[in-house]
Amino acid sequence: MTIGFVCVMNHSDAPKRPDRVPLSFAWLGIVIAALAGCTPKPTTIPVDQSATESVRAEPTITLRDAVVELAPSSATDAEHDLQPAAVDPIAQPTRQQQLQRAVELQQVAAKSLAANQIDDAYRSIRQARALDDQNLNGIFLYARILGARKRFPEAIRMLDRLAKSDPTVRLPALGQTAQWMVNAGDWQHAEQRYRSLLEVAPNAAIVHNELAALLMRQGRRFEAQPHLNALCRQGDIDERWLRSLLCIATAFPADARAPQLEPIGRLGQARFYLSQDQPHQATEVLNGPTLDRIDFPRQEQALLARIAAVTDQDDTNRDGSADSANPDAWLARGIFLAAHQHHESAVRCFCEAVLQDSTDATAYQRLADSLSALGQTENAARAIRRSEQIRRTQSIGSQLADSPAPDEKLVDELAVLLDQLNRPVEAIAWRAVNLAYNHASRPDVDLRQKMSQLNQQRLNLLNTASPASDHSFVVCGVDLDTLRDKLDSQ
Repeated sequence: MTIGFVCVMNHSDAPKRPDRVPLSFAWLGIVIAALAGCTPKPTTIPVDQSATESVRAEPTITLRDAVVELAPSSATDAEHDLQPAAVDPIAQPTRQQQLQRAVELQQVAAKSLAANQIDDAYRSIRQARALDDQNLNGIFLYARILGARKRFPEAIRMLDRLAKSDPTVRLPALGQTAQWMVNAGDWQHAEQRYRSLLEVAPNAAIVHNELAALLMRQGRRFEAQPHLNALCRQGDIDERWLRSLLCIATAFPADARAPQLEPIGRLGQARFYLSQDQPHQATEVLNGPTLDRIDFPRQEQALLARIAAVTDQDDTNRDGSADSANPDAWLARGIFLAAHQHHESAVRCFCEAVLQDSTDATAYQRLADSLSALGQTENAARAIRRSEQIRRTQSIGSQLADSPAPDEKLVDELAVLLDQLNRPVEAIAWRAVNLAYNHASRPDVDLRQKMSQLNQQRLNLLNTASPASDHSFVVCGVDLDTLRDKLDSQ
């Protein structure tokens, strides 16, 4: 279920937002609204919201499947695309009649596409284009039908040409083609297009959602976190992503097995195995050949080092300098230093790790051990408590992932823990989950009032300094700046 405060709760007379609609694609309305500073309920180009629901429901095809149809489905298709549909030479309609007929055929094609009758949609749209090949909606619809036929390169080229000739459709074209690139296995260019969209429309929730999903599938979960946080701050986030925020490094077992999160590449596959508690298989994948024609050497080496460290393997991957941009690397380096009794340096490493991933219970446990070894018992007690709280949130998250509907008491407990961890925006989102699932027994007016109260709390938090920005809290009272200066000067 998608928790969507934004439209419903900022306008008292608006209808309740339904669960997230599969993208079909609503890029024009979404991006224009994002530029205006709000996140509306999707509106589709051309006319049908459900046009690609059936395509969306299919498992995403990766390069490993090796059966993606990247060319016209047959020679006949290719030939027909070059020839206009036959027009009766006897009855010579006026131009206005031709244009009207083209619109009618577009509507027929859209309905066929919505019903997953792809061949019928293809025939209708070709007939429409024979009458009017300049209609914006018609071009967009034709491209979508080609996409439904898995003729992704053709569909992408069509929208790219359209965007060049008509700059007003550049943003929706970027969004639609990015998703086709994901489906075709062109991960790098898809990511580039999503990021280009966010440069222009940084509040576009639909783009944050799609980019987060791509990064998650690639195992780049730390890079996905800012996009999940953006969705949470906007009050437009589904439960799957809320659960991901409880454990950034790895997904919960049930979530990782979802078809929408099918892993891509070595890093994605390795994190999948870790989510299933299979570190040996994760190590084999990371040491194996490149998968899906992508690799991320620094992240992969950092994850290898983490696995070796937490499973007490040899120190080969842990004795170098930590990658300053990767919490896996900081954790591995800290464990190596602590094992060699360099606890002050280890504390610095563990603090760097939790600053980048404050959901890492292992890092907090190791931080507590090194602080205890240094005699800093008060800070060590904080770190122990923090580790316990995080582990409990993750235990609840795993139970929620396994359940068809969230348990009200568990979610209440989770929200309280998140407040204690200075993550109040997440806490509010989970309280909204409880309301959404338990609204049947409440009067509609009562539900709307309670949701409005939660939304006001969210807005108030966004207008004040975030407690999560308090580094001292995150590192359990350690004076990290002083420690950095001391160690860097040595």
